[in-house]
Amino acid sequence: MLNIIDEKINKKYDFLRLKEKLNIYISEKKSNDKIYRAMIIISLLLKLSYMIELFETQGKENLNYYFYKIKSTYKKSKVINELINNNKLNNIFKFIEKNSNELFHPKYKKIIEIVLFQLKNKNSKIIIFTNYRITTEIIQQELKKKGISVSKFIGQNKTINKGFTQKEQNEILNKFREGEINVLVSTSIAEEGLDVPNVDLVIFFDPILSEIRNIQRRGRTGRSNIGYVIILITKDTIDEKNYWISYYKEKKMSETI
Repeated sequence: MLNIIDEKINKKYDFLRLKEKLNIYISEKKSNDKIYRAMIIISLLLKLSYMIELFETQGKENLNYYFYKIKSTYKKSKVINELINNNKLNNIFKFIEKNSNELFHPKYKKIIEIVLFQLKNKNSKIIIFTNYRITTEIIQQELKKKGISVSKFIGQNKTINKGFTQKEQNEILNKFREGEINVLVSTSIAEEGLDVPNVDLVIFFDPILSEIRNIQRRGRTGRSNIGYVIILITKDTIDEKNYWISYYKEKKMSETI
């Protein structure tokens, strides 16, 4: 199972190493048209690799958003133009749009199941951590459809989505503390530095590589009462690799201490 992922990762690293070598040729003015073309192809392959990872671990919404961002906000380089004008890739996106309901990522269904089960205790508090802002939006929408009191919780950002001001963050935390909101769907902002109340359940929508951030996220539960942590992992994807890398990093850190 992990061999499949290792093969994908190794290929990606091979591309990166080759790109570094080609950059040396370019910096030393030994380049030619073939080297420049090779650089474009490698950049395309790396972007496609990332898109596959997004689709496998996050779902079509994240993939669509990334493609939209490329088309609308990135400088139109040769790489981007080749990507957005590729007929095969555009046909894939048409297929995804046509089969939208069937391609809804199973993590969202699992999130709903877990949250509904936990909220049989109406006083429960839950934090769902995710690595992408777009995912906070989707989870919030899906939980609201089930009548769950939920709010996304994101920091400020100067890009497309400006996020929440400090005042808005405090208002949400107060509602969470008082039980007006049962579920927070947060990016990394809730990991540290904020007065986030103790929660009954922490859910990782995706594993993360950092052992320190893992500990910080888990530390949001089990402070005064028994708490639980659930990590969602998509089988045979980069999720598994990230989980085990973080696990062994944390184990090594613990042994060192």
